[in-house]
Amino acid sequence: MVLSDISMPGRDGFDLLGDIRGLGTDAGGGVPVIALTAMVTDLDSARIANAGFQACLPKPFTAEELINLIVKVLNRANHSSKR
Repeated sequence: MVLSDISMPGRDGFDLLGDIRGLGTDAGGGVPVIALTAMVTDLDSARIANAGFQACLPKPFTAEELINLIVKVLNRANHSSKR
């Protein structure tokens, strides 16, 4: 599981996601990635989903919201890996 902010100094979460996916599945490139962001428009959410993030959590969020989303994403990943 990777948690990545979308806006970071010098690069962004989309760059990081591209680097992760570029590793290939054998090297961990298929790991679930959740985007954390203050950008919450429908257009931003669509761009995040289309980029390959498994979920997006808008800021501000609570620890409970983060934990619930992590569990949900990991359960989805675990379920799809059993197919």
